[in-house]
Amino acid sequence: MSAIDPNDISTWPPEWLPYIPMPEVEKLTSLSHDTIMRQHNHLVAQLSPRRVAMRRGHAIMIGMRSKAVESA
Repeated sequence: MSAIDPNDISTWPPEWLPYIPMPEVEKLTSLSHDTIMRQHNHLVAQLSPRRVAMRRGHAIMIGMRSKAVESA
């Protein structure tokens, strides 16, 4: 299997591609909704007037990064 490139969605595993709702993003990243919207709004998708989501892969990578910062 090839390496996962965070900037190339075509290298992501298929289970990382779906959009997930913000409550699940908050759990995966350990960040609040406000922090996600402030720091990662370029990764957030407005699916409908009321529905906001993010790709599961982006949430996983943000979560890995935030946990690495906490442990340092």
